[in-house]
Order: sequence, then structure tokens, then C-alpha cells
Amino acid sequence: MYKTHSKIVKVGSKIPVSENRTVINLTVRGTSFPDRYIGGTAFTIISSGTQVMHIDYMDGTGVHDTNLINGTNNIQLNTYYYKDLEDPTKIGTIDPTYMQERTIRIWFDYPYRITTFLIQNFGLYGDFPRNIGNYNLNALTFSQVYSLENFPTVFRGGNWTLLVLNNLSSIKPTVLPDWIGLSRISTLRLQNVFNLSGSPASTNVNSLSKVKDLKNLYLLTNSMGNNSFPTTLKDITTLENLYVNGNPFTIFPSAIGDCQQLKALVISDNTGAFGFNTTMTSWGAGIGNMTSLVSLTYATTTSNFPTTVPTGADTAIVLKNIIVKESYRTSQARTDAFVNNWYDFIVANASLVLGNTKFRQMVFDIGNLISTPTLRPSGGATPTVLVDPPTTPIQKIYYMCKKYGHMWTIRNLANTGIEIVMP
Repeated sequence: MYKTHSKIVKVGSKIPVSENRTVINLTVRGTSFPDRYIGGTAFTIISSGTQVMHIDYMDGTGVHDTNLINGTNNIQLNTYYYKDLEDPTKIGTIDPTYMQERTIRIWFDYPYRITTFLIQNFGLYGDFPRNIGNYNLNALTFSQVYSLENFPTVFRGGNWTLLVLNNLSSIKPTVLPDWIGLSRISTLRLQNVFNLSGSPASTNVNSLSKVKDLKNLYLLTNSMGNNSFPTTLKDITTLENLYVNGNPFTIFPSAIGDCQQLKALVISDNTGAFGFNTTMTSWGAGIGNMTSLVSLTYATTTSNFPTTVPTGADTAIVLKNIIVKESYRTSQARTDAFVNNWYDFIVANASLVLGNTKFRQMVFDIGNLISTPTLRPSGGATPTVLVDPPTTPIQKIYYMCKKYGHMWTIRNLANTGIEIVMP
């Protein structure tokens, strides 16, 4: 028998014995592969040992072999320029708008050693490459590939610890496929992939409770409203960190508030492409059941987001970190209201006795600046002498730091950077 890049064939026979199920077919366009080169463009393979990757660009130049780079186990593919372009003046250029299409083929000497695929920030078309599911992967990332025409409802694999699916197509499936719920994923990031605006039952999003070992869950920009979040989130005993940025809920979802096991929750964020939530106007039933919650992050880019302390915070007794991106930048009154409300809460619920008891030694970060000036709490310069009782927001911050061991990050007086007020 002998092996070709796509089939194993018996010598003297015209009938192929079997298709090579580890060959990956990628439908692409443009003048190069990847079809663009921007800051986040990546086609990276990680192997657990010696490896050679073979690529047929289907441009008449035959099979190209790529060995390990610098003796590492990472294969980072350099830009390749197709040699058969219908417009020869385009050869050697990078033009993702060039419409000539092809299906390139990729395979490896030792496919069982491949542990990671990272495919990011370039155009892929046609079918999602299902053969990737035949690899024994630890991590799979398909991010910002834009133009895939379908998402697999059936997919092999699922034994990876990391699965990232981000912005694959303009066509958003409305049902979460069973193969995600039946997997063993530690970190699952679904961003702008699905339209999960329906009920948990109709979108099958409740199946996430079946994922074994799920620790970190990102449900980002998937059109999830007030009643779209899985009611079974509370049943995922391994779940510690939840990110729900960019979804159009107006009331803090009770399905999230019921999660006693969560340690960190990001409602909205301005980090990277995670996306804001600019529609939440009420804490609803709040976080009273979230007795394990340590860290809470939310962004406040509009005048709608509540300045009040989250409903039920008095029973979230291990809560220590409050990160408020953009710091109620829409008005001085809202910035000050945030500080005043937390001061009233701390005085009512925290002990003045030294030690790390509830609501003592908390960390507040309201000093972030992106494009619009983030507002400093009013009251002028930070005091150097304790005022008791304090009357201005800046005096109250200083008081909480000195009396309750807090640390607050705020804008400095000149608004040129941050100031950290410490115990």
C-alpha cells in the first residue's frame, strides 16, 4: 500500500481503501493565505512533539512542507502568495477582496500529536472544516473568520479544554448544537456566533449544564435578552467565571443571580472586543443568592445603568472586587451617586474592627479611561486628614480606605491618569 495526501490506496488497485480523515479543507479567497495581515491574524498549530505540516495551496506549485520553527512545537504559518492568479499583477500582494476562490488542503505527519488550532482574523468560506474534530485537540479557536456559510450541528471531538468560536458568519444559528453540551470543555467562549434571543428551551442553551468540567463561560453578543439565559446555569457546579457582555438584557437576569457557585461575573466590559451592555436599567432580584461572588465587573456608558449598589449585595458576603469600566462617565452626578451609594452600604454593613471580614479590604476600580474623559468623584484633591463624617465623594473614598481597608482607583485631579487611594 502507499499513501497520498488524501487517500490510502492498495498498490495495483483503482479503488481507494479509505479517505484520510485528518486532511483539513479550507475554502479561501484573495491573493494570499492568510488573506490579510493585521494585528491579530493568526494561523497557529501546536504539536506535542516533532511535526511537519503539509499544505497544497492548489495553485500548481505542489505540496509545501513546514517544519517546526526555532525548535519549538509551534507552527506559525507565514503569508503565502498564490502563483496562479487570473490577474498576474496581483501576485505577491495581499488583497482579501480578490474573488478568486480555492480549497486548500492541510495535513500532518503525526496528526495525533496536534493539540491546538488557532485560526483568527482572516476570511474562510464554505463549510466549517469538520475534519478538525478528528484530532485529539486540547484547544480550538476559530475567531473573526467572518464568512463561513454554515455552522456544524454535528461535530466530532469535544475533548478539548478550550473552545473559542467568535464571529464566524453573518448567518447566526438560533439553536445551540448538542455537540457543545455533550463535550468536556473547561473554557467555552461563544461570541457573536448564535442568535440566542429565544427561550432557553427553544435555543437549547440549557444543554450547557451538561458540559463536563466547565469553569469559564463567555456568552458574548449572542442577542440574549432578559429571559434568554440558561436557567440551568446554577446547576453547573464547576462554573466559576461568567461573562455576558454585549447582550441586550434590561434587567439583571435572575438565571445569573441564582448562581451560588460563581466567583467572578462580568456583566459588561470595555476590554478588547468583548462589548458593552448599554441596556441594563435595573438590578432586578439582584445578587443576593451569589454567596461565592468575589469579583463583579460592569461598564457604564449610558445614563441608564443603575448607580445603586446591586440588590441583595448584603448577602454576597465574600464580594471584594468592584470594577466599573468607564466610571459613569455620562455625568458628574452619576459618578458621585455611585460613590455615595457604596459609602452608605459599607457603613451600614461592614465592621470597623480590623481584619478581612465582609465588605472590608475591598478593591474598587473606577478610573478607566478609553476615549471619553472618565469623571473623577467630586470634592477636589484627595484628603490627607480623615474627615469624620465625610461629606464629599472624595472624602468618603478616603474614609472607606482608612476605616475599612479599601483600595480605590480613580482618575487623578488633572485627569491625566489614575490615582490609587490606599488604606
